[in-house]
Formats: sequence, C-alpha cells, structure tokens
Amino acid sequence: MRLSYTLLALSTIGCGFALRHRRDNDNAQVSNGTDAVPKRFIVELEKGASVDALQKEIASRKGAKVLKVFNSDVFKGISVEAEEDNIDTLQSIQAVSKAWSSNKIRLAPHIPAQSFSDDASASIYTVHNWTGVDRLHAAGIKGKGAVVAVVDTGIWYPHSDLGGGFGPGFKVAGGCDLVGQGSWPFEGSKEPDEDPLDQIGHGTHVAGIVAANGDQY
Repeated sequence: MRLSYTLLALSTIGCGFALRHRRDNDNAQVSNGTDAVPKRFIVELEKGASVDALQKEIASRKGAKVLKVFNSDVFKGISVEAEEDNIDTLQSIQAVSKAWSSNKIRLAPHIPAQSFSDDASASIYTVHNWTGVDRLHAAGIKGKGAVVAVVDTGIWYPHSDLGGGFGPGFKVAGGCDLVGQGSWPFEGSKEPDEDPLDQIGHGTHVAGIVAANGDQY
C-alpha cells in the first residue's frame, strides 16, 4: 500500500530461522496444533486468592515445584512441574480456578512466498478496492503523519518499500527487540536489544500491509 506511515516496530518473537538464511530442518516435527509438555501445567487462581499461598501449597506437594509466577491484572496463576499431580488434583486445590496442560506451540515450516511485480499487483492483485482504500486514496487520504506500532516479529526495514533504514527520519522510526536474535524459545535465553530487525517475516508482512510503498504485500 502506498501509505506514508511512520512505523514503530516491537519485535516480540525470537527464532533462529532468519528471513533469508533459514536453517534446513526437514526432519523437525511440525504440528498445526500444540504438543502437551509432560508433567507441566498452568494453574489459574480463583479471584481474590493469594499467589504466595498457592506457591507454598504447590511447594509442599511431593514432586511439585513452581516454574513461573503470573501476577497481573490480566492473569493470575503459576506454571507448575509436578511428578504426581495432574489436572484434576491441581483443580481440587481450593485456591485454583482452573488448570491446563502446558503446551508447546511449534512454528510451521517456512514456505517461500510468491511475489509479483508492481505492474502486475497494481492492476490484478491489489486489495485496495476490496477494503475501500482506493476510495480513501482518491480523496487524498494516505495516512501521512500517522504513527503505527507493529507488535510482531519485527520488520525487515532494509527493504526499499519499507524505507530502507531504521531510526529517526526513516519510515521505521524506532523500536526494540524483546527477545533477541538467538534461537529462543527453542534453545538459549532471551537477549533483548534495540534492533527490531525481523527474523521470521510475519512482522514485515504486517508492516507492508500498513505502509509499504509497493503493492507486493
């Protein structure tokens, strides 16, 4: 889309598969769903229940330990590793509202995207007329001066359609990477930095929908 938006990129997902230099991993198990992690559970607290009290209760149970605490206005609960407990026994605890198996979500394998030249996409593949953007453009409304935060996998800002650079004065004006460029969550730990360069491609696609100069997004 030809929108003069300024983007603020927040990279929230880390992965070792680079956009242009992905690992060959044909033997990796890939699922459209999720895989339960053995002996690990997510436990939600009843409204008004004490997180500290639940941690003590879990710690007192044989073969159980608390892995992570979630204590926010959105969700209060804990992540648990338990040798002998299961969903039913965890849900029987008075302070517990609900318990689930902890699931591992796997990324789908990379499939190279098909792209078209601007000449082809402008006349055939554009979705402007489906969404009404063409009418906004005809009225002179092109988003100039708007600031959009893309909270995704980052943005491949070197692409010319996305401004070709990063920082003040560029289309991608700022941002950060909350997990780093390593292989987390597959291996290693988070290594946050100030560079939101995309490692997967989804955030770049979203940014392209919002503000790319070309129509190939």
